[in-house]
Amino acid sequence: MKIPISLTLMLLIYSGTSLAWDSQGHQVIGQIADELIKGSHAETEVKKIIGPNGTLAFISGWADCVKSVKLNPGDSSFYYDSKKSFPECDKYENKEEQIKYAVDNWSSCKEYQPSTMPCHARYHFTDVAIQRDEYLSDEYGTSSVDIVKAINAAIAVLKGETPDVPFHIDNKKDALRLLVHLVGDETQPLHVASVYLNEKGEVVDPDKISKQSVLENQGGNKLIDGTATLHSEWDSIQSLELKEDKWRYLLPGAKKITSPEVDIMKWSTVWANDSIGVSKTLFSKLTFSECIKTGKEKGTSCEGNWYIGLGTSNPLQRAKIQEQQLQKGGANLANILKAIYQ
Repeated sequence: MKIPISLTLMLLIYSGTSLAWDSQGHQVIGQIADELIKGSHAETEVKKIIGPNGTLAFISGWADCVKSVKLNPGDSSFYYDSKKSFPECDKYENKEEQIKYAVDNWSSCKEYQPSTMPCHARYHFTDVAIQRDEYLSDEYGTSSVDIVKAINAAIAVLKGETPDVPFHIDNKKDALRLLVHLVGDETQPLHVASVYLNEKGEVVDPDKISKQSVLENQGGNKLIDGTATLHSEWDSIQSLELKEDKWRYLLPGAKKITSPEVDIMKWSTVWANDSIGVSKTLFSKLTFSECIKTGKEKGTSCEGNWYIGLGTSNPLQRAKIQEQQLQKGGANLANILKAIYQ
């Protein structure tokens, strides 16, 4: 099947490390949390870390902007590539902080080396198969540096403890910036659960077949709906029109979301389980084409993409779920900060 030029260009855009929510989505989650911790001890401690005028909303995109730190293979030096950064990253003036964090967390996860993806980029997701009902560390798609464990590492630093190996988080400011972002990431369903397909577009269980037979779709970045990826559609909340103060209509729902009744080091697992449930619902509504092979792949195993059909799903249903997930993100962030700083 010949891939249209527009699709080819789009795949080049989304073939790299994926985001979870666009910058506006992360900002809305931060805004909700800023509102929910007002007047609490958590707000006082947060201000000590990021300054009296700092907000969770402002720092919410920092961990994605770190992905603009690149390695120069010529001399093994690191630099911030402003040409490949997101426009919203311009507000973070101290690039040296981002470079240091990226270097410290670049190749510490040796189980994945050599890899084109630095370790810190792996902190943003886990890929539990939709056949599972809950997150377990030994499942396919999980790792020692996935989002569940990265959230726990950030929590540990904020509590004054040492994070588990191989996380390197030097200070509470970096820990808070990481926590704010990853708690939001974990409510984006495609950053927690994944559907695994074979070349025919049939759903397979990666925990029950040969690992060599598992084809990755990179959190929906290889699932194509028209001229967009499924992942990019779930990242974007532009249709919700939450700019300026319009996001405030989400506050009543966010205020109703309570904390998990378990130790706080298990909260990220509870949140992951919730997103797995959401993902099982959204993936069940999709249909998949055979794997799209490019010219160089013809006659070989597929490393390409799949077209999807939305079935009974539609943008209005997606928008409703996105609203609910943004509420969860803001509430979860506020609740964990209140639990850390009681």
